[in-house]
Amino acid sequence: MSISPRILNCFITQSLLFIQIHSTQIATSDLATNAAIESQTQTEIPCASSDPSYEHSLKIKEGVEFYWTSIDDVLHGSLRYDGLGWLGFGISDSSGSMVGADAIIGQPDLAFEDKDAVLKYDIDSDKLSGIVPMEESMQTLEDATLTQDDSTTVLAFSKILKEDGEKEIKASGENVFIYAVGATNTLGAEKWGSFTLDLSNCDDLTKLEAEMMASSEVVMSADSSSSSKKAAFIAHGILMAFAWSVCASFAVATAWFRRLAPTWWIYMHVLANVSCFILTLIAFIIVVVAVERNPNTTHFAKSHHYVGVVLMMFVSVQVMNGFMRPPVEKIAYPGAEKQWSARDSWHVVHKYSGITLLILSVYQISSGLHLFSQLFGTKSLVTVYWSSVFVFLITVLAVKLSMVCDLRPKETNDGNKQVFTTLDEVDFGSNVHDDISSLEASHIHNAH
Repeated sequence: MSISPRILNCFITQSLLFIQIHSTQIATSDLATNAAIESQTQTEIPCASSDPSYEHSLKIKEGVEFYWTSIDDVLHGSLRYDGLGWLGFGISDSSGSMVGADAIIGQPDLAFEDKDAVLKYDIDSDKLSGIVPMEESMQTLEDATLTQDDSTTVLAFSKILKEDGEKEIKASGENVFIYAVGATNTLGAEKWGSFTLDLSNCDDLTKLEAEMMASSEVVMSADSSSSSKKAAFIAHGILMAFAWSVCASFAVATAWFRRLAPTWWIYMHVLANVSCFILTLIAFIIVVVAVERNPNTTHFAKSHHYVGVVLMMFVSVQVMNGFMRPPVEKIAYPGAEKQWSARDSWHVVHKYSGITLLILSVYQISSGLHLFSQLFGTKSLVTVYWSSVFVFLITVLAVKLSMVCDLRPKETNDGNKQVFTTLDEVDFGSNVHDDISSLEASHIHNAH
């Protein structure tokens, strides 16, 4: 069978036309793809910044980003935190350790006090006391600011890349930076993390490494704030609160209301004081050991720590002083005028030392509750504590006034009834059963 030339020509023409159209579509598709790739390459900047003030940005971890522009040997940087707290940024060696690093730290509390909130620091150790400001001549930051609103904190600065006596920041090449985000606006013992960054070349690998190092930092931070550390501070707080809110208060109350139990109040007073001392000593040892074992805390960083040492020293002296009470001096003869004695001096010192310690303990418990809420991010119980103190004071005053205002008739020596009409007429000192001293004096008087 033969094929006519016309049919063959038509078939060839159609085939060539189909191939040409298909080839044109492929070429058009390739051109569009290449154009898109080229356009993306031209417009996308590695680690592009959403803030026009900076060329690049890098998400260090959830809620924390670093923005920067490096130009003319100066690093213009900004550390931003989706939360409230102090911020720290620094340059370390290849190990990424905070020890030996140079840091820029911003403290909002200082900004609120119109002080220099952003300064350069030397980090000499892994303790809070090892973070010290550089000399004034080395405070060369430009445009250093720390701003804070209801939900974010921003640290911004301009720093010369290479300065005498400081670690050099490389304009090109890998730098190991460290950073920290505080739980409060006051510089604390938070964990410092690290990340590697080439200021001139930020790519997907840099982003991946930063995310991996941030994940590692989170795990390390969780390990460092272990439950044992929190349990130690909880035990410390419970023991101190019971020692001073219950034992010390009861000791003062038994002395103040001794006329309600004239024969046995002294034994309860001694028991309460000794219990307060023992519980305070145990709580003191617990917190000293807990702080010593944690590298990110220090013994003397807050006024709470200093007052705690003073409280421990004075309660020890108070208890020892109680057992060194001078004996009652014998009365020379009935009706003799009583002279000021060593016992009287001891009584004044013991009384007002006890009251002073109780007042200090109120501050100590309040500041301790505040520090605990800051350290572990828990709800502060300071308001609840002060409410209980207020209720306690009102109750004590009510009992005392009810005793003073007791207007019941009392028999006098001449058989007449005496009625107290004013508070000034009440003389509790005439009661020979006021305390053990009076009981002993009465016994000696009767013997004569």
